[in-house]
Amino acid sequence: MSNWGRELGDSLTLGVELVLPTLLGAAVGYYADQYFSSAPLGMIVGVFVGAGLGFWRIVVKFLAGPKEKEKR
Repeated sequence: MSNWGRELGDSLTLGVELVLPTLLGAAVGYYADQYFSSAPLGMIVGVFVGAGLGFWRIVVKFLAGPKEKEKR
């Protein structure tokens, strides 16, 4: 694969790694709100936890970046 395609794939992966945990956190928070009748507290907490996990995953991937590129 060309260098351009690899860089594009890495960029798209980072976007997904931020958005997906945030959406999953919101969904879990929404269903927790329905179950515990605590709207909107669960959804707010879920969004922040999901976004935090997404950012943490991006930071881990960024710090491990040079090591992974050596393997390629």
